[in-house]
Amino acid sequence: MLDEHKNHMDGVLPLDKFYEIEMETVFGALLKKETIRVQLATFFGTVNLAVLSIALSTQKAGLLFFAGMLFWALVILDMRARRTLVGYFYRGLQLQTQFALGDSDVFLNIVPGHAASLVRKIAKLPEREDRIKALHRLPLRHPSIPGFWMPLGASLIEIGSGLILWLVFGWSLF
Repeated sequence: MLDEHKNHMDGVLPLDKFYEIEMETVFGALLKKETIRVQLATFFGTVNLAVLSIALSTQKAGLLFFAGMLFWALVILDMRARRTLVGYFYRGLQLQTQFALGDSDVFLNIVPGHAASLVRKIAKLPEREDRIKALHRLPLRHPSIPGFWMPLGASLIEIGSGLILWLVFGWSLF
């Protein structure tokens, strides 16, 4: 009884079992999604380098096109992962706001990044429908630098190089 009173006095409400499980699940899912994004980037980057090395050693311009297209698969998968991440981030932010009263330094309040700050702004919208609409638009309107622009740039460089090597230097396609 004394511990419950002390927690309440510190601005932390005791959790119902449901919210405890939900909070654990939401934060676990956030970490898993971020891990999957890193693994996807590592996998596609490694495959890209392998295809590039084969293309350069065999002088096949078509393999450069294929290597460039691999990054498009990464971009599509990363956008899908970010779409689900936003929902988890939003719900985690709601739970932290609800159960960590008066603590502005909870984890999701201090996470840096453009998308994170937009989710925090969306969470403050008064109407639920407006929040849901804004959350659904967020990932596609604000692509990340490592998950979109870097692979896109590398893809364009590889495809452009393949075109030059094929048309100017006479490399075979395959």
